[in-house]
Amino acid sequence: NDLSSRLSGDVLARLKPGTTWQPQAVWAALNSHWQAGFLVNHLLLSNEMVNESLGTEEAELTLALQIATQLAERNNSLVIELGFVAAGLMMASPKMQQLLVKANAQPSDVEAIANWLGRNLGKGHIKRNYGGIGRDWAFGFTPLLDKFGHNVSLAITNNGAHFDWLMQSDGV
Repeated sequence: NDLSSRLSGDVLARLKPGTTWQPQAVWAALNSHWQAGFLVNHLLLSNEMVNESLGTEEAELTLALQIATQLAERNNSLVIELGFVAAGLMMASPKMQQLLVKANAQPSDVEAIANWLGRNLGKGHIKRNYGGIGRDWAFGFTPLLDKFGHNVSLAITNNGAHFDWLMQSDGV
């Protein structure tokens, strides 16, 4: 499995000839894509913070690409998407791990976001939309939301467009 044959077109298009093979240079080439932005925004970081936390060693990039390949395989993707490469860059950097801890995040959060991306990129059809983004876009644990809220999108998906269950579950 040659790496260049598995990288997505989005990744290959951004890695122009002459790109230095170091994590900071690869991040600079990829960070304007929406998948990299998705990761950064969910972690409440900026592109600059990530760039400063990445190293300049080719060995770190090699590890990052191995992680990206593993993420793609875990998500049953034949293609290594840009989001997997961005997550691999973050997960391979020791300084990035420290930055995540300072930002009250865990290194496993990067993997969880990449897996969420992988699951949704792998869907071959467009899911019907029943409303806002709410809990479906929430990341991590939502105990307070679970305690006081109802997942209306899931209920509509499971029960159809009948709202009788709302009145019954609230005792109204």
